[in-house]
Amino acid sequence: MPCCASEGVGVTVYHPLAAGLLTGKHDPTKSPAANTRFGMNRGYYERYWSPINFQAVARLKQIADSQGQSLAQFSIAWVLNNPVISSVIAGATSVKQVEENIGAAELKLTPEQTKACDDIWLGLRPPRYFYGR
Repeated sequence: MPCCASEGVGVTVYHPLAAGLLTGKHDPTKSPAANTRFGMNRGYYERYWSPINFQAVARLKQIADSQGQSLAQFSIAWVLNNPVISSVIAGATSVKQVEENIGAAELKLTPEQTKACDDIWLGLRPPRYFYGR
């Protein structure tokens, strides 16, 4: 990201909601529903379904709730508030989800909110997902 910023290259983010984990609808104490990416695709389950990720989701949900925002909108807004990000590719299975995703583009996070999100993200280090295999 710093290299992209210094060179004026924009970044498109794929899966800004971590395959739906950042919607907050999943219960870590239960198996994922069969009709979700986690239930249908073992790769998504192995990549995202872990205690450390659910802890991060819970912390992000607290921040979003305190601002009266949905976790999904808040998560996409955090990505879009990064000046290097040009766009996101976010899936949806209903018109309501599309509308919610679009609404994220209008949210401006405060420096405190951005720092809180950044701190949570840094807590997930070292990176555990390797896409360029």
